[in-house]
Amino acid sequence: MSFCRRQFMTTTAGLALGVTAPSFAYAASDGDQPVNGHIENGHASGSKGIRFDDVRDIAQQLAEQPYQPSDLVVPEELRSLDVPTYQQITYRDDAALWRDDDSRFRIVFRHLGSFYQKPIKVNVIDHGGMSEVAFSKDVFNYGIDGLEEALPAELGYAGLTLHYAEHGPSHFPEIGTFHGASYFRLLGRDQQYGLSARGLAIDTALPKGEEFPMFREFWLEKPGPGADEIKILALLDSPSITGAYEFIIHPSVVTVADVRASLFPRRTIEKLGVAPLTSMFMFGENRGRQFDDYRPELHDSDGLLINNGTGEWLWRPLANHSKLQVSAFIDENPRGFGLFQRDLNFEHYQDLDERYHKRPSAWVEPTSPWGPGHVELIEIPSDHPDNDNVVAFWVPDAPVEVGRSIDLSYRLHFQLDQPRRPPLGRVEATRIGPSKTGGGRRFVVDFVGGRLEELAPDADIKATVKAHQGELGPISLRHNRELGGWRLAFELHPNGEPLCEMRALLSVNDQDVTEIWTYRWTPA
Repeated sequence: MSFCRRQFMTTTAGLALGVTAPSFAYAASDGDQPVNGHIENGHASGSKGIRFDDVRDIAQQLAEQPYQPSDLVVPEELRSLDVPTYQQITYRDDAALWRDDDSRFRIVFRHLGSFYQKPIKVNVIDHGGMSEVAFSKDVFNYGIDGLEEALPAELGYAGLTLHYAEHGPSHFPEIGTFHGASYFRLLGRDQQYGLSARGLAIDTALPKGEEFPMFREFWLEKPGPGADEIKILALLDSPSITGAYEFIIHPSVVTVADVRASLFPRRTIEKLGVAPLTSMFMFGENRGRQFDDYRPELHDSDGLLINNGTGEWLWRPLANHSKLQVSAFIDENPRGFGLFQRDLNFEHYQDLDERYHKRPSAWVEPTSPWGPGHVELIEIPSDHPDNDNVVAFWVPDAPVEVGRSIDLSYRLHFQLDQPRRPPLGRVEATRIGPSKTGGGRRFVVDFVGGRLEELAPDADIKATVKAHQGELGPISLRHNRELGGWRLAFELHPNGEPLCEMRALLSVNDQDVTEIWTYRWTPA
């Protein structure tokens, strides 16, 4: 299986954002409805503004037509650019959208080239009217001799980037970007780009290969003076599905974005990934494969956190296995899930350039019932940090078929790690080494926080450890005065099993005081 190519290049750090999405519900398609404006090549045209319901109508009508990819052929001069050279093409600051207005937001655009060869269309909604942002070479600094002259006048943009002035008009740090397929990333204050979100994932990790839907058109609603949120509408399109999306983004310490979407399948989809998150994990404290690297750890995320429909909190440390691993966490109406970067200690990375200790976590919080399904975690073997090799999303049990529209909503948080999630003791680190008795592996799991901070070193605390495959050896639980928590240690003897699933938690008087640690062990 091929790696998921990282869709974004690291740029500047910025603020936090907010997104809200719709609930998960299925409805029969009710046919064409009038659109505010008219349809031309799949998008609305006219002088009036446009609302989410209008984009929904466009997506529904588009789904009834055969998929038509863009016929633009990106010039070879752009297609052949490597990433460092492509990054030399920059948008001019003095050309930023709304630069001369009193808005706290600024928008700049990304040029086509390198991996980004599909153009998007961008429209602005202002005072009830709508206009297209026309492409112009004049707004870019190319930094490459002769490149600008060799390009045609009509190209289109590859993506857009948001900037926001939290503390006044003198400073507009970058807070998010929509760039490449349906990928987007948001930033909270004092964060560095790391993991990505996506509009949808289709058939990820299936033998037939993954399909990548694309946001092909955007509508940017100009915020009023002093507004601290921005609304973005987007039209998603692919051979299998179309969709209308609304993003209401609130820059702050924690970026919360309200997202809602209506989806219209063109065909039956075997695996639909809702609210996908994509990240990178090379190695951490639990490293199994060996890497020749000066850094002690290397990852954008170090674990999957789930708050399931029964209220349980589960933590699955990520791993870079030698073979593709797909894990399913069966659930109904999940309360939330996300890929987290819990380790924010610079000393654990020692990287002054990439600043992995500033990479945000992303938490998906459904805002209405999603029904039965599962959170799926996909871990792809990888030898290079430029490749995203971790994916997590929700897969509904309900069939995805032509004629069945899907409405969904969730709230998406981009944040530095927060102790309140979960409101229990949590796993601080997972370490693995050879067993003392030979022939197995020794696991050392540190729990900290929550009620654990209140317990005396001699408290009557119980560890429950289970393995679905293999055999567990001696189990010990000790107070860890260095961390102020508790250290669980045990041995696993695989007994020839190709993988072993385990879980553990701590309790006091039969009451759980920690999240549930889960782990999948495979031979290195």
